[in-house]
Amino acid sequence: MSSDPAPRFPPGRSPGAGRVILLHRHTGLDDLVVGTVDAGRRSAALEEVVGPLLNTLALRVRLEGEPSFREVLRRVRAVCLSAYAHAELPFVKLVETLNRKSSPWPVLT
Repeated sequence: MSSDPAPRFPPGRSPGAGRVILLHRHTGLDDLVVGTVDAGRRSAALEEVVGPLLNTLALRVRLEGEPSFREVLRRVRAVCLSAYAHAELPFVKLVETLNRKSSPWPVLT
């Protein structure tokens, strides 16, 4: 058993490693994309704005190699930190940039 502690997530910023594992077991897929939302209030000026400023984040988690639960936590944490570091880019703009011809929400449909 590893002596290093499980990685910590900022409050409310995890798609849930358990949910990722459940999807993996249910689907048999090693490459999963889960969606989560970001409140989008990074500047003090936006804290007083009424209404949602939500942005959808697509989180791609790869589970190749039968990882331990701690390893899944590490992978999910790394994906979350990367996604939140780039959360200023609206999901709709990402879809437009990628020139997706299908649904405007291809990852989540």
